[in-house]
Amino acid sequence: MTDFISSYPFHPDASKSGRVLHTAKIGDVYMYRVVIAPGATGGNYFHKKTSVIYYLEKGKVMSVFEQVHTKQQKTIHLQTCQQAIHIPPYVAHATKNTGKQDALLIMFTSHPVRSGDNYPYQVIQVRQIHD
Repeated sequence: MTDFISSYPFHPDASKSGRVLHTAKIGDVYMYRVVIAPGATGGNYFHKKTSVIYYLEKGKVMSVFEQVHTKQQKTIHLQTCQQAIHIPPYVAHATKNTGKQDALLIMFTSHPVRSGDNYPYQVIQVRQIHD
């Protein structure tokens, strides 16, 4: 019997400048490896249905969050392998690689990131983020 273990290949997507997104669907969960180039910013959107969990595997990343109804904001400078971030629906988010080398985020979502549940929301202006 050789089917007692499953392997899920990652599918790369480099369609956005400054990042490469590697995706695997495992059951009802989507897993991503997100490689972010130095200085690159991603996000500036929120979801109405999708929950997101991520952690920083390598590099230096700053994340900015805003609850879209209350406008409450929070900034987190992620520590490598020190914390997991949960982003519930209706929380806009953006990330920036503040380091000098590629950063690696590991992310899990309840829906694909391109499922039509991404709503543009300018959390931050790129120029507002400082190292």
